[in-house]
Amino acid sequence: MGDKIIGRIKSIGRNAKGIFGLFITIDNFDCLLPYSMIPKSFKEKLETVIIASEIEVSVYSIDYKHKKVVVKLSENDSVLKGVCHKKIKVLIKARNKSH
Repeated sequence: MGDKIIGRIKSIGRNAKGIFGLFITIDNFDCLLPYSMIPKSFKEKLETVIIASEIEVSVYSIDYKHKKVVVKLSENDSVLKGVCHKKIKVLIKARNKSH
């Protein structure tokens, strides 16, 4: 846990109360980036998030019993640049641990 990895934004998680996070796909496995772990400046731009954008995250917790993984944003704030943009798709490049 804690290693920086690259995932792709799959969708915005919503329920009756509103947005609860972002689903991030890593190696064909869906992980959750909880709303509470998203910086305020990024929360204000969630509606413009580009689905399929690459984003640098790290594993925060793993629930083996329920097969759920929670991720957090990497310490590198530059991962947020380009993820929320209305017209130009900017992909965030970073090194994947397995490369």
